Amino acid sequence: MSRHTFEDKLKVIDLYLNKCNSYRETAKLMSATKSDIIKWVALYQKHGEKGLQPTYTNYSVKHHMYSICHLTQR
Repeated sequence: MSRHTFEDKLKVIDLYLNKCNSYRETAKLMSATKSDIIKWVALYQKHGEKGLQPTYTNYSVKHHMYSICHLTQR
């Protein structure tokens, strides 16, 4: 799980793009790494806010077993 929320990432975008902070300055202000900032800015520029949304899903074991059984019965 990311320690930076969606809102944190939006703040990063604002600091970097609108306030003209450097990657390094933004990383220091947000307690992130420079590579995190570079990645988030690139995702935002390519996909907009949707690119900053978490993509992790947590499926139950029951769901995994159902999917495996369903796929193997074809």
